[in-house]
Amino acid sequence: GLIIDIDSQFDYIVYRLNSEYPNRLERVIDANDGVSNREDSSRTITTRVNSFQLRSGGVELSAVSSFDQVSSVDITLVTAKNLFGRTFQETLRTGVK
Repeated sequence: GLIIDIDSQFDYIVYRLNSEYPNRLERVIDANDGVSNREDSSRTITTRVNSFQLRSGGVELSAVSSFDQVSSVDITLVTAKNLFGRTFQETLRTGVK
């Protein structure tokens, strides 16, 4: 995927669904140029994404009016694969504070 450029004094690590292939989850690192030990990079974390949700207090992050009030994020990732005529599904749920 494409590297993003966020004007900030911090490194940003962004997880996003690829706009061309929405079943791919990517991790994009936008490092603070000239300061960070990290380098800008992008890589596919997983394919076959059926659902990717970020919530805080049961509310989708896209509906949060101010991130100042967000103290934790609940992440749900569902992937699925068809194999031998059967569908196999995996779900990952975790929280980040």
